[in-house]
Amino acid sequence: MTDHPGVKPADSVVSETDRLNLLFSEVYTKDHSIRDRLKSIEVKLNLLIGAIPIITIILLKIVEHLFPGLK
Repeated sequence: MTDHPGVKPADSVVSETDRLNLLFSEVYTKDHSIRDRLKSIEVKLNLLIGAIPIITIILLKIVEHLFPGLK
């Protein structure tokens, strides 16, 4: 088979396709890993935000108990 400039043999095209598929699968996996971490952080922040009123009420009760004359 004669070589033509700019024309690649079929096996090199397949190997490049395999490399691109591998690269895209790695990017896709990393993207999902980052999404999973962000979702985990979002859930923790939502729990913290939901707990703020409860923590505030508990702290107010403690302060009222320690300093009954503040009312």
